Amino acid sequence: KQQHDQLRSKDRQASTAELLGEIRDLSQQINTSPTAQSQTYGQAVNARNQVAACLRKNEGKALDCWKEVSEFKSLVATLEREFVAASH
Repeated sequence: KQQHDQLRSKDRQASTAELLGEIRDLSQQINTSPTAQSQTYGQAVNARNQVAACLRKNEGKALDCWKEVSEFKSLVATLEREFVAASH
């Protein structure tokens, strides 16, 4: 049982690392976007901060932050659409 618990703990840590990597990638997309001055940008920065706070609060339980991550991803998608629209 102890070995099983250790494996589950490693899986949680890996999931957290993957999630943090994805958040970092999405954050970079936001920061390099010309729409960085839009209202959506401010909302996305706030959402990113909420994800980070949730992950710190729920260390080892990244799946508990699904709602915050979903909101952040939605705002990033909106920023991407704004960027494409501004490019044309």
